[in-house]
Amino acid sequence: MPQFISSSFNWELKDVSKEEQKRLNISGGAKIYETIDRGDENNLNSYIITKINDKMVANAEEGVKLLESVANSRSYIIIELINLQGEKETLRFR
Repeated sequence: MPQFISSSFNWELKDVSKEEQKRLNISGGAKIYETIDRGDENNLNSYIITKINDKMVANAEEGVKLLESVANSRSYIIIELINLQGEKETLRFR
């Protein structure tokens, strides 16, 4: 199984299962499988990335490509996620 790792964010992403997509009423997305070098208080494991800078994330491979491209552009980054309670959250990075 291929690994999709964003070196800029130190996140490993996995595709969201069809069952989980259906349960959360989403199409696509990339699940944060592992956060590397982050403390427990900032742990985003199992959060699902749905959008990066208003671009829909279809799967883990696309999620990593989008994360790396925006990280390299040095621009403002807005990541929309679904947390463990199924609620939408937004992260902003400069």
